[in-house]
Amino acid sequence: MTCDIIIPAHNEEATIGSVVNACQGAGVGTVIVVADACTDSTAVNAIGAGADRVIEINARDKGTAMATGLNLVGSDLVLFCDADLLGITPEIIYALATVGPLDGQLCALIDKDVGLTQKLGFPPISGQRRLPTAFARTIPMAGQGYKVELVIDAAVGKAKLPHKTFVIAGVSNPTRAFEDPVGWSAMWADLGVTSLRYLPDLIRYTLSH
Repeated sequence: MTCDIIIPAHNEEATIGSVVNACQGAGVGTVIVVADACTDSTAVNAIGAGADRVIEINARDKGTAMATGLNLVGSDLVLFCDADLLGITPEIIYALATVGPLDGQLCALIDKDVGLTQKLGFPPISGQRRLPTAFARTIPMAGQGYKVELVIDAAVGKAKLPHKTFVIAGVSNPTRAFEDPVGWSAMWADLGVTSLRYLPDLIRYTLSH
């Protein structure tokens, strides 16, 4: 079973090459980079690293970038992967693409993001997640920005899909979510409102852990 990979990217020229190399090295499917509102060499570097498809959009919205890439997927499974990962390897990408449950969500957390809430099975906020493509296409990702990950978790919980989270050791990322023009406080407020809106489904996610 193949698994295409979507890499949403905004000004990640320094890391996109190594992330694309890791994804191509895994040999699991088509590597799709969506360069969103980039003012640097992200798209050029992605092409140079061997990405199969590089799409440029101007949404400045992670959810929209993910939805755009999803339109190009031809595999039964789809893996979303952040563009700013450091230390990512083909072996990790291969595991993300192949480890069960194949009919649900597989999500990976880097070491520093593992806390008590994750150990208790709470829904993960992570850019590294794999889903059945047909199910992913039912989720309203466009326009969701950084809260798209909570929206995905809520959809998984509502559908009562199986899910699994594991830690990828030796990987880090200099997250840029806090550099968004809306600012830290507005972004966290947005995440909080989203959590309340989808609370029953997020609880279902946790209870089905």
